[in-house]
Amino acid sequence: MPHLTLEYTANCVLLKPASELFSKLHTLLEHYAKADLMSCKGRLHKVEDFYIGANLEKRAFVHLDIRLIEGRTKQTLQEVGQKTLECMQTCFGPQHDGIVLEFSVEFNELSKDTYQKSSL
Repeated sequence: MPHLTLEYTANCVLLKPASELFSKLHTLLEHYAKADLMSCKGRLHKVEDFYIGANLEKRAFVHLDIRLIEGRTKQTLQEVGQKTLECMQTCFGPQHDGIVLEFSVEFNELSKDTYQKSSL
């Protein structure tokens, strides 16, 4: 079920194909969060319009939002968060032209009672 939405600013460079990045992220979720690999869904959004801090031109970000069904421990989420940050860093960094690139990951737990899914 996990839904992954990865946003990155247009001034940073993705060093590997998106399919490789999401393959690694999905495998991490399967291994550490016991997610169903075949249900993982990833989206990649390049952010063309952004403003960071005081609009410092040499700043960039990569942010991963992970939505999954509730029930994992805080320790599990912290471990998955650290592993995903490491994965993101291998796929985006280091950057050129002195750009400072910040990485973040956020978990949003969905209620088992309100999340609905259907397949054809």
